[in-house]
Amino acid sequence: MAPFLCGHRVSQTCPQCGLTFEHGVVPDLKTVYCPNCGCKFSPTTTSIAPQRVSVLPGQTPNRWDIVAFRHHGKTLIKRVVGLPGEIISIRRGNILIDGNVIVKPATVVDQTKRFVFDSAFHGPHTRGALQCDNDRWDFERPRFVHRPRPEGSCDWITYCHHPRYPTHSHVQPNLCQAIQDADSFNQNLTRSLHVVQELIVQTELSLSAGAKFKFQRLIGTTIFEVTLSADGKDRNYNIKFSGNGFDRRFQKKRPADDSVVVWFSNIDQKITLKVNDETLIDIAVKNALLGDADDPVTVPFLKFGFCGTSSGSVDRCRIWRDIYYFAEARLPQHTLPMQIPDREYFVLGDNVPVSRDSRQFGTAKDLIGTVKP
Repeated sequence: MAPFLCGHRVSQTCPQCGLTFEHGVVPDLKTVYCPNCGCKFSPTTTSIAPQRVSVLPGQTPNRWDIVAFRHHGKTLIKRVVGLPGEIISIRRGNILIDGNVIVKPATVVDQTKRFVFDSAFHGPHTRGALQCDNDRWDFERPRFVHRPRPEGSCDWITYCHHPRYPTHSHVQPNLCQAIQDADSFNQNLTRSLHVVQELIVQTELSLSAGAKFKFQRLIGTTIFEVTLSADGKDRNYNIKFSGNGFDRRFQKKRPADDSVVVWFSNIDQKITLKVNDETLIDIAVKNALLGDADDPVTVPFLKFGFCGTSSGSVDRCRIWRDIYYFAEARLPQHTLPMQIPDREYFVLGDNVPVSRDSRQFGTAKDLIGTVKP
């Protein structure tokens, strides 16, 4: 969520994997859980004070702006998702306006994305989340180093997600689960969870000359694949992207240290591929991403690896999920779809499970201004 909207919160460092994360203040909280490795431990109690913000009056808000407004004598701060005159609905975690999924800008995606996994932090089960398909991998904390072999087939590492929510008594290392909208910020909150298919995956690599790296992600019924080949002669990366009828090729210069960062996301029915912070692919793939409400629950299909003859390493893998909006709210609840009246706005909080917003009290009318950190 937007960092300046968190209010009072507590910072924790997991004693098992070393990840530092924050959660809301919960009175008499006895244990907390780590969102990375599932470890439960006794919490610290020193809270972090909320950051002050500026409210700029007199501006007409745009979608995704954060606004302050009055409701029943109180000042609330929420994010604008629906504008006057629009018909708004929520489906599979996405905001729909007039029946179409609205794409969040990159800055909003970065503010609202939720942590899922980071291989740089090692607890009892974080290494087991990345499962090697053969013995050609050496684990040299925190890297997975590939040992080349004469055969040319790919040696894979597959991500296996484990549940890390308080309602689970323990983590089962060999049982892959669907990624859900659990959020470590809401410690001790019990609720129904939703399956999240929209992910951001960032892999940090080192490729020797002549190495070939592959990344695969199944979305809907389509496998999207990225191939990076390190050219030894001209120090280039030859990059191929394919899936859902697309076949794109690029050539980029390799850095002196042979490192490369691959970013792949499927957010709001859009595929984005970035290599070393340069956006190469940014395309809409509607049919592969939205699906039907009755689609079966699936575990994440995500794997990457090197061609058998390649020398290289996977230095780090990080995964986030998209924010998951849902229509349910604490009563009273306003029915969606809803047409937004003139000069009114549909607002939602970034902390969706506990937010008091337009799902509960309807549109925001008495705006004070837009909010800036």
